[in-house]
Amino acid sequence: QSCIAMGDDYRKNWKDTVNTTLVHEIAHEWWGNNVTGKDYCDIWIHEGMATYSEALFLEKFLGSDDYNERVKKMIQYTQNKIPIHKVCGVVYNSWTNRPDQDIYSKGGLMMHSLRVLVNDDKLFMNALKQIQMDLAKQNVSSEEMVNKLNELLLDDYSPMLNWYLDEAKPPQLQVKVDKAGGKLYYKWKKEIPLMMRQELSIKKGEKIIMINPSTEFQSVEIYDGEKVRVEIEKGIYFQFDVIDIKE
Repeated sequence: QSCIAMGDDYRKNWKDTVNTTLVHEIAHEWWGNNVTGKDYCDIWIHEGMATYSEALFLEKFLGSDDYNERVKKMIQYTQNKIPIHKVCGVVYNSWTNRPDQDIYSKGGLMMHSLRVLVNDDKLFMNALKQIQMDLAKQNVSSEEMVNKLNELLLDDYSPMLNWYLDEAKPPQLQVKVDKAGGKLYYKWKKEIPLMMRQELSIKKGEKIIMINPSTEFQSVEIYDGEKVRVEIEKGIYFQFDVIDIKE
């Protein structure tokens, strides 16, 4: 990546406390300069990891609520129109093609999802540090990065990582609200890798419940006027697909 730079807007854009663009650009000293993608098709290693570094910085210095807020921002910015790992050997321009900018936010969401699945912050954080030593001053392909993550995280996360890298859309959670029956139905649209580990958090009023979707409809009770929100920022990255339950 060589020289890193940013514009002249040095305002503290995160709650008048942090300039996240500056954090992002500094992160490129590790993700971009120390560990470098082999081809532009692997550029999520630069931009996705630097974007995720923003969330980690906010968590370290401001707390978990700010981490969750940054994850929600990534979700808002993601287009899900083309994969973030594209055809190699082709010239791309992410600064003029809006959907191509998912290399930033969706790359960050992939790492957030991986952290959720690993469910061991010490192991996860140590893996990120070890990558900087093991792959220092190297050009690394997406496949090599996935293999290194699997090695350091002591499990095979390839099916999940390759989903986020190679599919245009993330996992789809189909939902149906039955107001008359007082139930919220949910299921994964199709089987997804490492499904048994993918608990989701739902806030019902002031109560938090955990659900574990499968490819068969399950339900939770809801009451008239009760506020229900899936805390999407606390689980793996997915999209909602609101459907008629008869489908």
